[in-house]
Formats: sequence, structure tokens, C-alpha cells
Amino acid sequence: MNLNFYLFENFETLDLFGPVEVLCRLPDAVPEYFSMNGGIIKSSQNTQIVTKPLDAENIEGIFLIPGGAGTRPLVKDEKQLALEEEIGDAFLALVNYSRMLGVDPSIA
Repeated sequence: MNLNFYLFENFETLDLFGPVEVLCRLPDAVPEYFSMNGGIIKSSQNTQIVTKPLDAENIEGIFLIPGGAGTRPLVKDEKQLALEEEIGDAFLALVNYSRMLGVDPSIA
């Protein structure tokens, strides 16, 4: 099973690695880390992750976006909004707690 983790600057380390720890216990789990342009992405705790550039058309399996302070600017970023539109139904697997709880992410 493909586990696709989408990262952005200042993501919350625990919001990424908690799900990684649990989901990677699934049989045949294959985690991959993506960002808008690829490269090294730093968490708010300065953890550095090497990511691949995201090709939204080829995402299969679980697509997870961690939370954290870095989500605040994303809700106003046109590229990020276009990405969400492009991925569409895959966002059902979104782990952005403010959206899951129905809270306006601009104030979460």
C-alpha cells in the first residue's frame, strides 16, 4: 500500500511521524514523502525530510497531510489550493485536524 505524505515548511513532526509509525505497520506499506517542489523540508522542530516533487495525477493509496503552524499560510496559497482541487477525492484521507473538525483553517 502506498503511503503518500505531503510536507510543507513548519509541519508538526508528531503529526507526521505518529501516522507514519502506525500506518507503516500495514502489510506492504511503502511510505513516500512529497512537497510542492521536492527537496529538503523542515518541521517546526527543525527535523529535515528529503521529499520528492508532487505529481498529483499519479498519487495512489493514502494521501496524508500533517498539521502544524505551517498550515496557516497554505490556506491562502493559490498553488496549494490548486493542488487540493487537483487531488480531489484523495483529500478524504487528509489529516489536517482543523479541516477534519470543520474548523475554519484560517483561524485554527
